[in-house]
Amino acid sequence: MRARERIASNERAASDALRQLVTAEADFRLHDRDGNGINDFWVGDVSGLYTLAPPRSPATPLRLIPMDLARADARPLGTSLGSPVPLSGYLFIVLQFHQGDDPGMQAVYGQDTDGTGRKVRNPSAFGFCAYPVEYGVTGRRTFLVNEGNTILTFDMGGSPMIHWPLDESLQSYWEKLD
Repeated sequence: MRARERIASNERAASDALRQLVTAEADFRLHDRDGNGINDFWVGDVSGLYTLAPPRSPATPLRLIPMDLARADARPLGTSLGSPVPLSGYLFIVLQFHQGDDPGMQAVYGQDTDGTGRKVRNPSAFGFCAYPVEYGVTGRRTFLVNEGNTILTFDMGGSPMIHWPLDESLQSYWEKLD
């Protein structure tokens, strides 16, 4: 496979993986998969959508995403899956900030929704980033997705994003995928 075809294939796989994360988040929130009695999204890490075990079944992890996507988490909260392993040349992280209620302001995704002191959930928002492990070899574009199933892409030179772009940056640089 030529380099251009490999990159295109990897980029399609990354955007498909982000869609899997959106589906997992919807399931997590709708069915209260963590059993905390609150319909919230998991924003602690990517791998938690696989490894998190609800209190009522602590021996059974959620497994809302495939293992290979969970292992591609570049910033897991735990070490149970070992070192990150790229998925089709991409690593994945949760976003830390999103557009706040006030224009031009960022808000933190992680909130303590259940009074445990852990800021790993959000009642209404989430965001993920996929970025190439080796820029120009495994991919060129960085991808973002949020709770609206909006996938954005931009060539960031292989760098990850930790925040959802503010409106002016979004309109100027980011391309929306269908």
